[in-house]
Amino acid sequence: METNSKGINLSVIIPVYNAELYLEQCVDSLMQQGDLLLEIVLVDDGSTDRSGAIADRFTFSSADRDWKSWFCANIFRLYYYIFELVPKIKDASIELPVHQLDRFEQYSRDMTPEPLNRCLYYINASKAYLKEYDDWKNAEWVMTNRTCKISCLCVTHQKPDMLRRVIDCFDSQTWPDRQIVIVYEEADEPTRAFIAGLAFGDEYKIVKIDKGAKRTLGELRNISIREADGDYVCQWDDDDWYDPDRLKEQMSVLTLQQKAGCVLTRWIVFDTLSQKAYLSNRRLWEGSILCRREVMLRNPYPSLARGEDTSVIEKLYRKDELAIIEDMPQLYVYTFHGSNTWDYDHFKEIYDCSQELPEAYSKDVREVVLGD
Repeated sequence: METNSKGINLSVIIPVYNAELYLEQCVDSLMQQGDLLLEIVLVDDGSTDRSGAIADRFTFSSADRDWKSWFCANIFRLYYYIFELVPKIKDASIELPVHQLDRFEQYSRDMTPEPLNRCLYYINASKAYLKEYDDWKNAEWVMTNRTCKISCLCVTHQKPDMLRRVIDCFDSQTWPDRQIVIVYEEADEPTRAFIAGLAFGDEYKIVKIDKGAKRTLGELRNISIREADGDYVCQWDDDDWYDPDRLKEQMSVLTLQQKAGCVLTRWIVFDTLSQKAYLSNRRLWEGSILCRREVMLRNPYPSLARGEDTSVIEKLYRKDELAIIEDMPQLYVYTFHGSNTWDYDHFKEIYDCSQELPEAYSKDVREVVLGD
């Protein structure tokens, strides 16, 4: 009778019936016993799930295992050479077979010790070269996009005091190459008078919509995108507040993730009537969008008076074109003042789903938003 190197002839018999959820883990744990086992016998009692297919994967002789082990070692050595070469070429268009590295865990279960150790070396070295390549590519991407112009799109209506605040937020941004596009309707006398009293530099673009048919908010947003001169556009509503690093942080995340756009999943909500601030619930906050202009032109806003941005953000998200920021709510303060596009009931639903912040935090928010 055949024995293993320790002179032990031990067989483990496993009855199997519809065990697809745990059969693989069971056999893997036995195979980790090393030289103690001579064989594992799986007895399938007519399973109707994938148990049979899983069992077939473990059906091979010692000779087969040796051959497959060395074959896998040579395959991963080839990947190692590819990953070693790519950082030296420095071509950002190259797509590396990263998914092959993820298959190593599956292959390693069936390998003998010596080729397994070689594979571990090849995998770890390949991952190091991959990180070197990704670091270089990200640095190139950041440097390329650092020179991009961002157009902040502000559609405004009869809120000159609040418009002054978002202009101040724009002036305070740390992103160097930027523009603000202010869109208002000719019949909006308070806004017209406010703009007439200001001296604007080249980074301001004022778009006056002539009298005529009343346009929806969605239509006005589309006009602002068409009028923008930037490579990227950023929604810049006239009644909210923006941190000086908003453009920089969103562009940084967008760039590193190599996406077309970026949104926040949390922001600060401030009720100017109750003077309370909240950490919002988690969702894709449409108003925080910063995106490539060409992408927004291909995905225009529907002609709606409100809620016009929801379908656009959902579409971009489904296309995997959005970078998501989970942990920077301080970049945006969403403000209720009583004359919003949405009424109080809408904001009340948000408050109910959000976390009220302590009074000290509410005081800080009140100071930056209202200047108290």
